[in-house]
Amino acid sequence: MRFVVAANLLGLPAISVPVGYDKQGLPIGLQLIGRPWGEASILRLASAVEELCGEPKKKPVQFYDILKVK
Repeated sequence: MRFVVAANLLGLPAISVPVGYDKQGLPIGLQLIGRPWGEASILRLASAVEELCGEPKKKPVQFYDILKVK
């Protein structure tokens, strides 16, 4: 999270992509930072990375689906 501030202050597009889990089951993410006005390329790259690292996503122990219709 400490590198988010630099991208934000400089106005650079950034995105975090889940890429897997470590040995303890904690999630690992990859942060991509692009050139100014390069949102489209960052989104395409993030989509490709997510497809390549397509492990099934784990749900937390306590999971509340707030969008689920009863």
